[in-house]
Amino acid sequence: MKRGLVVLDPDEVPESEWDERLAAVRADLAKDGIDVALVYGDTYSSDDIAYLTNLCIYWNEGMMAIRPQGPPVLLTKLSPRVFPWMRLTSKAEDIRSGRKFGPLVSGLLDESEPGTVGLVGAARWPAAVIDEVTAALPGWVVRPLGPVIRDRRAVPSDAEETLLRTASSALDAAVRKAARAGLA
Repeated sequence: MKRGLVVLDPDEVPESEWDERLAAVRADLAKDGIDVALVYGDTYSSDDIAYLTNLCIYWNEGMMAIRPQGPPVLLTKLSPRVFPWMRLTSKAEDIRSGRKFGPLVSGLLDESEPGTVGLVGAARWPAAVIDEVTAALPGWVVRPLGPVIRDRRAVPSDAEETLLRTASSALDAAVRKAARAGLA
């Protein structure tokens, strides 16, 4: 089971850290000249979305839009009936659903002046999704980006290091107990 049953826990990741992560990613994107970033996630790869929201897309596919201001917007093909659960277990505030990503993205950016949309970690996106999003944004420059968020995730925060040390201690105690019982 991935993180589907985990409630957002401020003792694991403090509230301020979520804001700091988003601000740091926004700063990276601004340096690259990105007006809006899209982050794709599916059953195989949703860690970038989870890093910013605590939401693991383990059942379908989704996309997160990061604009210069406001909360990230989660675009999903799921029914709105799961939105309360998604809000309970994550930092996701603005969630929108539809059958295809093209109309979801174009609807989100409809009132914005065209600029540059960056596809975060584009090498991991399905080609059909890239084509659909690009076709839905005439007048916008759609640019593939590298692993912008993945690079940030690679450096654990103080809170994450504390969790890792706690987990390591618990594992060590369990292995020692199993060894004493002749199970290891």
